[in-house]
Amino acid sequence: MRSVDVNDPVARTAFYCCILRADDAAKPEPWCNDTLAARFVDEVHRRDLAGALRLKNPAAANLGRHYIVDGLVRQHLAADPGRRVILLGAGFDTRAFRMRGGRWFEIDDPPLLGVRQAIAEYWPRWEPKFWRYDGPYGTQVWRRERRRAA
Repeated sequence: MRSVDVNDPVARTAFYCCILRADDAAKPEPWCNDTLAARFVDEVHRRDLAGALRLKNPAAANLGRHYIVDGLVRQHLAADPGRRVILLGAGFDTRAFRMRGGRWFEIDDPPLLGVRQAIAEYWPRWEPKFWRYDGPYGTQVWRRERRRAA
């Protein structure tokens, strides 16, 4: 699964945040309960980021922010299930798979989006309406509209 260089600063941020959410989901009383996050990380990523993962205050702030954003997105999607949701610097965010509703547009570095697409296509409870990569100057956009599989 190691197709993205963890030493790239953008990738380091994506893996760091994902590890925090995966560890949180494994707790008896998780804040975010992102049970999909663990699919993106392995022990090599954990070892590479061990120094940053030991810092408890930044980790708590990161999870707190994720919890708050989850609540706000759920609130808006409950009021308008067809609402457009744009994730800039999506990393390994799994909200489009965990939340009902929304028209999701995720923007990030092409290698990260490639890892996301490869893993997400194997999640059986979701079925893509369409996938598309496009964008000027090498910047790629993974545009996805999801619906719950029957």
